[in-house]
Amino acid sequence: GHPVRMAAGSEFRDRIASCGVEPASSSIAARELMTSDDGRLWADLGTNPFLQARVMRRLVLRTARAMMDEAWDACRDADVILGTSSAEPFGPSFAQKLGVPFITTLLQPAFRATRSGAATWMAPLPGRSSVLNYAAGKLLVEGAFHWMSSDLVNDFRTGTLGLPPQS
Repeated sequence: GHPVRMAAGSEFRDRIASCGVEPASSSIAARELMTSDDGRLWADLGTNPFLQARVMRRLVLRTARAMMDEAWDACRDADVILGTSSAEPFGPSFAQKLGVPFITTLLQPAFRATRSGAATWMAPLPGRSSVLNYAAGKLLVEGAFHWMSSDLVNDFRTGTLGLPPQS
């Protein structure tokens, strides 16, 4: 019996409403983003995680502030916040400000270091449990995710939420 509001790309608004869920306003369209020049370049660089991270950072810098503003507006009165990978950089800050839980609900492997090759994004040994998978996760996944978003998230934390920056 709780009201539910979902923030998602603008192309999903009608589908969300047809399920009886209140869609939150969003100006971001994932399909447009991923079919842009940088989106296509990112996909074409699938075997080069360092170049992929650089291109993804350009995409993040172009869209993240609007996404954070819209997501913050969508969850200001939330009792709990559920978020996918795109909300991981800022969702916990929203939850901290509101004093509510943030629950990660991923549709793909988590952006966390683990020995499991099956659960590691771009694992060097995908079929095995190995310290190499853990090291790659720390360097390539966690490090890149932080590098792509930390400045934007800290600006949002201090300027909008009135919270101290994260390290």
